[in-house]
Formats: sequence, structure tokens, C-alpha cells
Amino acid sequence: MQTSTTKVFIELLITGFGGLIWMILIVFGIGGVELESVLEKEYSNLFLFPISGIAYIFGILIDRTGYQLLRKREGKNMAMVFENQNDKHEQVTIQQMIIFIAHSSERLSSKIDYNRSRLRLCRSWILNFLLITISIIVYLICIKTKHSGTLVVVSVVSLILCISSYAIWSILSKDYYINIISSYNNLKAMEANNKKV
Repeated sequence: MQTSTTKVFIELLITGFGGLIWMILIVFGIGGVELESVLEKEYSNLFLFPISGIAYIFGILIDRTGYQLLRKREGKNMAMVFENQNDKHEQVTIQQMIIFIAHSSERLSSKIDYNRSRLRLCRSWILNFLLITISIIVYLICIKTKHSGTLVVVSVVSLILCISSYAIWSILSKDYYINIISSYNNLKAMEANNKKV
């Protein structure tokens, strides 16, 4: 349980630091603060503690926002995978399958947790990459900088990564439910064989 909690904490921190990037760019752009002047300064390591705390909160907000925005799409992906599962499993729900797997195999349960973690990270960074692209544009509109060419390139790369993340998330979303069905079927088959023996 502790390991799982630690993984989620790190996952939210990674997401949150991405959120800090676009938030800082927007605030600096609107406030007229040049990014170079801030980056050139030296900061104490103690500065990382409040920054990490803010990043963690940002991570939670971005994760929940990403979930709400893509919930319908994920539901459609799940429906595509599970369209025939009612006939095979007598209306077994996804939650019931996950609980059964968790009680039956620690290895398969850990694999499902890992797949879900990848799915959440990818989903959150769709939003992060999109907002980084927008924040760079806002920054360039508000502030004239000698690094404008570099920032334009970064914004284009960020937009490409946003589109790529969405495509990968869609694939991972389907694979996540396919793996659950596969794990459930295999464990049920093993259970049936053990009963025969």
C-alpha cells in the first residue's frame, strides 16, 4: 500500500511540475516579467520544498481536470472493448474484475496498477502540453524577447507532443481494459481447472 501511495505521489509531482511551467509562463507574460531575469538568479535548495508542495496540488487539479475532460472518451473506449463481455461474464463489472484479480494475483494486480498509472500520466500531459503551448503564445504576445524563435519552436514541439499524447492515451485506454479482461479470463480458467482437480 505504501509503495502504491508513493507512486501516486511521484506521479502527481511530475504532472504538477508540468503545470508550474505553463502557470509561470502565463503569470510572467501578463505581469511583464522576463523569464531570463528569473532563471539567471541562484536559489536555495530549501526553495524546492514549497515549490514541490505547490506542484503536488497542481498535479491533483490537473489529474482531476484531465479525467473530467476525457471521461466520456474513455467510457467509449471501454464500451468498445467490453461490448461482448456481458454475455461471457454474466454482467461482471470492471470493478468486480479488478477486485477479483487483486485477490487472485498480486503480479497481475500490480501490472494493472502500472497500466493505470501510465494512463493517468499520459492523460494529464495532454492537458499540460496544450497549456504549455498556449502559455508560450501568451508570453510571446506580452513580452518581446531575443529568444522568441526558440520559444516558437518549443511551442510547436509541445503542440505535437500534445497530439501524440492524446493518440497514445487512446491506445493505452483500450489496452488497459483489454488487459483486465485477459487477466480475468486467465484467472477464472485457472480457478475452474483447480476445482476440477
